[in-house]
Amino acid sequence: MSEDSEYNDSTPRLPSRRTIIVGAAWSVPAIAALSASPALAASYDTVLAFDQASYSGQVCTTISGAYVTATTGGAAAAGKVVTVSLAGGFTFSGGGTSATGTTGGDGRFTLPTITVPNQPNTGTATATATGAAATSVTLQAKGTFARFLTIQNISVVSDIVFDRIPSTAVPIGGYGLFLDGSTLWYGNTVFASNVSAARGNRNDTTDFFSYVENGVAKSAYGSNGSVTAIRTWTNVPGTATPVGGYGTFLNNGDLWYFDTVVATGVDRAAALSGGMNGPAQGQWQDYVGYFNNAARSFKGLNGTPQDPQGFFNVPSTVSVTRMPNLWLNNNGDLWYGNLRREGGVSNASGGLRSSVNDGTIVWTSSTPGAADVTDYRTGNRRTFNSTPTTSTAVGGDGVYLAGSDLWVNNRKTTTNVAKAVSDGGPNGYIHISYATNGC
Repeated sequence: MSEDSEYNDSTPRLPSRRTIIVGAAWSVPAIAALSASPALAASYDTVLAFDQASYSGQVCTTISGAYVTATTGGAAAAGKVVTVSLAGGFTFSGGGTSATGTTGGDGRFTLPTITVPNQPNTGTATATATGAAATSVTLQAKGTFARFLTIQNISVVSDIVFDRIPSTAVPIGGYGLFLDGSTLWYGNTVFASNVSAARGNRNDTTDFFSYVENGVAKSAYGSNGSVTAIRTWTNVPGTATPVGGYGTFLNNGDLWYFDTVVATGVDRAAALSGGMNGPAQGQWQDYVGYFNNAARSFKGLNGTPQDPQGFFNVPSTVSVTRMPNLWLNNNGDLWYGNLRREGGVSNASGGLRSSVNDGTIVWTSSTPGAADVTDYRTGNRRTFNSTPTTSTAVGGDGVYLAGSDLWVNNRKTTTNVAKAVSDGGPNGYIHISYATNGC
């Protein structure tokens, strides 16, 4: 299939199962000291230098012990009045952004404690003094709010932290895919700005996502924060909303798939993308479920809808879930395709595993409580008696959020979680993109 912009396909592999916690890389060079022109250099008899090339701290903590040294002719300069100014949301204890002090016999001015902002950010500290050139260093506020958890056979393989993504960001599905207001992040890097909406999912090692940027509908796929290709849909209106997966949008009743209206009168839809062949061969499938005058679905391949189906037993009062063709009625009946699966259901979700023919549907009901079907073709059912019945299903493979506790396959895995989205994969892998509460 043609792409509007193509990247080198260097898809990273899944993290090593030996990795427990990996801090996402964030390397910011220190800001170089401001240097004077040769004509002015003679007027500077003092040199200022911070004790470190940069300073960093976790959000909502402090940085202490930083100091500036003044030297004249290479020797410590006592009695120099030095002012240090902070920018980027960093403050000194007490709330001010400027501190002034006099160097001691060792030429040092020790800074008051620096308060790190409550969101990830980059700032500067700048030192000035009479007879000296100003010098600056980088300040880094690192967060632990946005994370990506990989589990295999109920054991944690990795829990990756994206330390630049703020606590206000919401996971949309996939590795490091978070939407913070109108900013779309992918793998600890700002991927797009002025984004009105975005949805995605992960399948095996591939992330599929669609979004609307600056009023233009787009889709992308990649792996672990590395983009393989981006495609722009020139026909899709800028007011459209992505409904999940790759290349599927809904706008004023029109369901768009790969730049073409494939159904009208649609008022709810969901899509996921994946497949055994993977995007390296360009042969993944897009699985789309929607409701116009009936519940319907199709499998899409490279923009061509295939295997259209209608499910005429499904009531018109159902709501769409994240899993295409999984419908929840307002009376608590859970439908998959034309089959009523359960009654008394309060919420439901789901996700793909290795292909569109292998997925999980997950729900919470009064009886038996939290449960899922791990292969919806054969109905291999599991129940999770320890998982609270008040929990919410957040994706495939037995993943639930109960308050701020994340439960995976009947075990409380982590706490202080605000939002989460789960996707499955082959060989027992479960991928969970989640955001913790702010500090």
